[in-house]
Amino acid sequence: MSREFRAISIVVALVAIAVVVITHRRHPDRFTSFAPVQVLVAQKTIQKGTSGDFIRSDPAFYSVVAVPPTQVAHGVIVDPATLGGKVVVTNIVKGQQLTTSDFGPSRAMPWGMAQRALVVPSPKEIGGPIAAGSHVDVLVGTNKSSKLRELYRNMEVLEANGRHVTLRATPTQTGKLIHAMQHERLVLRR
Repeated sequence: MSREFRAISIVVALVAIAVVVITHRRHPDRFTSFAPVQVLVAQKTIQKGTSGDFIRSDPAFYSVVAVPPTQVAHGVIVDPATLGGKVVVTNIVKGQQLTTSDFGPSRAMPWGMAQRALVVPSPKEIGGPIAAGSHVDVLVGTNKSSKLRELYRNMEVLEANGRHVTLRATPTQTGKLIHAMQHERLVLRR
């Protein structure tokens, strides 16, 4: 090899090293794209209508999991603080990565944080049509028996559209109603 060729080879190699160093300083994330990403994953089913503020304040709803970059969902949430002022717009199943498309802006609740908006999907209704502003009694029973017992009286309906009914509830009522929806038959009586 000639001296000129060696000199040119050394200059090219040094330029290449300089480009890598400069690029790494400006964009270090390009060199860590194979590192796992810490994302929020649902620890249990999260019901549509659940407040993001409520979720981020209770780590029982989510865990932080390291996921390979190739398995990270589009719009994944990595910081629980971003859930503030949001509400779940679609049911989130256990093990699912929390994404920005699962949440929407929260409507201001005039009754404060001591109340929740709980969505009851496809409830059985008796006693007449149920509409926003109605007050209903919540009855529950097992699937094996036709007997119903009263769980709550005079709950306010915030929204009703034929596919679901949204009830105004306290956190305690919300927990009991979610349990009833998962394990019993739920009936709303006007």
